[in-house]
Parts: sequence; structure tokens; C-alpha cells
Amino acid sequence: MSFNQKIDGFLLKSWNYSPYNYSELFKKTAGYSKKHLKIKNHTSERLFNLMIATENKSALDYYYWNNKTLYLISNKELFDDFEKSFQNSVILSKNNLQQKKSLRLFYLRNIPRFNKETRDIVMSD
Repeated sequence: MSFNQKIDGFLLKSWNYSPYNYSELFKKTAGYSKKHLKIKNHTSERLFNLMIATENKSALDYYYWNNKTLYLISNKELFDDFEKSFQNSVILSKNNLQQKKSLRLFYLRNIPRFNKETRDIVMSD
């Protein structure tokens, strides 16, 4: 389904002012899942833009940062925003040992992509 830019802009603004955060998109009623973020197409871009619109509401949700990082990795958009998302994901998954281990493994496999600050965050216990 393709909307024109005015409708997309209105959708983003209304989503931003609604009481909902990004997680509403991934409930069964909306019909989207993480696999939609992994595919580079217009739907994944629209989902990502709706996620970004509610970033302030989702700042303390590590699932949000994991999904944002997943989108950025899948769409090969590895830049400063990616590193910030990755750092937030690491910090917020501090008490989830399985998640923390997988993020550390990802970091170790991709050390050249990260700066010293990220190294300090990931390698600290």
C-alpha cells in the first residue's frame, strides 16, 4: 500500500501525538513483526519512521533500541545513530544476561565500527 507524502507526514505527526509508542506496531492486531524491519522496503522504512516518531516515549525500553539497531544493521545504515542505539541497548539490557551476552558478542565481531566510549560501555561489568 502506498500513500502520498502528505498522508505519510500526517500519519507521523498524529502518531507522535498519540498516547501509543512503537510497541503498538508489533502487536498481533497491527500485524507487524521484527522480520518486517529486516527487509529493506517501503514498509520497513515506514515502520522505522513511526518508531523514530515515538522515540521519546520509548527511551527506557531496551526492546525499542534493539529493534532500532536491528533495522539499522539490516539496512546497512551504520552511522552515529547506530552507535547511540547500540549503546542504549547495552545499557538498558544490563540485567538481561542473555541479551547482554549477545550484544557483547556482536561488539566483539565488529570492533572496528565502534569508538572507545562504546568499548567502555560494553566491556564494563
